[in-house]
Amino acid sequence: MIRLILVALLQLAMYAHSSEDWCYLDSACEPSTWSLHYDSCNLNWQSPINIVTNNVVTDANLRPIQITGVFGSSEAVVSNNGHTVEVTLSSDYILTGASLADPHKLAGFHIHFGSTQNNIGSEHYINNQGYPLEIHYVFYNTKYQDLTTAKTQSDGLAVVGALFQVRYEIFWL
Repeated sequence: MIRLILVALLQLAMYAHSSEDWCYLDSACEPSTWSLHYDSCNLNWQSPINIVTNNVVTDANLRPIQITGVFGSSEAVVSNNGHTVEVTLSSDYILTGASLADPHKLAGFHIHFGSTQNNIGSEHYINNQGYPLEIHYVFYNTKYQDLTTAKTQSDGLAVVGALFQVRYEIFWL
């Protein structure tokens, strides 16, 4: 299931608008209304997406996803922009595979989470089920100088996402 999520979200390689009207709780700006506010959140490259597992079709042309680089410590800048936690990295992690024509370098990641412990915070759904937390690893095409330049190009970004569930366990001493 994780492989399915990663491939589906990787295909969603686009730059999404962010603005001051972000919210989790107001139905007027929930993910299902994004296409009303932003043209780029509609049709084939829309965000958010609902993956209906019974409708998933495998593309035999997709190559395995590979992330290469020196795994270890990396300089990072952590910030809270008001609607997500963002981590900008200085790393040499490179993403290849899937349907990517060019290698993509990891710029950082951000986390979407619900406003309460089990509240839906994910942008994306599986079988109409939202999740409390979603992480997006943002990679930019290495044919562009930097993330800022890549964001303006239709082939500039690749985003790998993962959804998380909360599980409660009681441990007795």
